[in-house]
This record gives sequence, C-alpha cells and structure tokens, in this order.
Amino acid sequence: MTYQKSFLHLLAVTMVFSLGALFSACGSDDDKNEVDNGKGSASDIIGTWGLVLKEYKIPNEQGGTNQSTTVYDYLNPSKGDELVISLASTDRGESYFTMRQYFYDYSGEIWKIASKDEAFMNGMVLALTNSSTDQSYSCSINGNKLVMESKQAGTDYFIRYTFKKISTEVKNTDTLHIIP
Repeated sequence: MTYQKSFLHLLAVTMVFSLGALFSACGSDDDKNEVDNGKGSASDIIGTWGLVLKEYKIPNEQGGTNQSTTVYDYLNPSKGDELVISLASTDRGESYFTMRQYFYDYSGEIWKIASKDEAFMNGMVLALTNSSTDQSYSCSINGNKLVMESKQAGTDYFIRYTFKKISTEVKNTDTLHIIP
C-alpha cells in the first residue's frame, strides 16, 4: 500500500510541475507589449476616420430622454449627418492634435471641411481646446476602430461615436476624396 501511495504522490507532483511548465511555456516573457485592453495610445489616433455608428441618450425638453442608434457608411453617404474626422499631430508636442471634421456635400458629391479644432489628449481623453463648447471625449482605440464617448456627470446620458480608420494618412485640405 505504501508503494501505491508513493507512486500516486509522485504522479501528482509530476503532473503539477508538468502543467506549470506547460502554462508558463504558453505565456510570453514580455506580456506588456501584447496586452490589448482596447485603449490604444495617443499616437494611434493619428489618421482619417469615417463614422460608422452614433449612439446617444440625452434629456429632452419634456423631461424624458431621447435615445437613438444610427449606422453610417462613409463610402456611400446617405444621411445628413455623415461625418469623417482627421486627426493630425502638431508641432506643439505629442499630446496636441488638429482635428478636422468633414461633412458630405451631396450637391458636389465630396467631403467638405466643416470645422477645424485644436485638441489636447490627456491619457485617453481628447479635449477640443478651441471649440465654442467645452467638449471632451474619452477614447478607446482597438485596431482600426476608434470610439469617442462623452458622458454627462452624475447621469446616464451619453453620446458615443464609433469610427473606422480610413487611412493613416492625414490630409490638410478643405475637401476629401474617399476611395474604397
């Protein structure tokens, strides 16, 4: 009986060490470079982005809420509030950006600039610094997807924009031609 107990004990110890070695072999020694927490980095935001989804929940004048989800296609614009944004770094430092907003002009069938704002990124919060309203958005970047969200403090009111990266190239022009 003692032989059997010793054998089972040795087998259990061997399995524990084998499993430990197996799990450690599956991991990376440099996990910090492989973690994808959906946040991205400030430099990942540089590029041209097309709006694909807008969601919001905001108060209305009757004391209730308005809530909506709208899907967009920047390649085949069909809604009045289609949007493309371009974010470029500036010479002021790595946290400063210029954000151009383009809306689709159906008569000219071209994307035309609607506004140009300076922006500052603190962590993953993008604040428009020369906008007529105090706007800031928490951002998350995951591959070619950018989500910008603004929440009203102390409420469940929000507006969320989801963009798809069109290009890493940034144009400094008043019009855009988007080629699929």
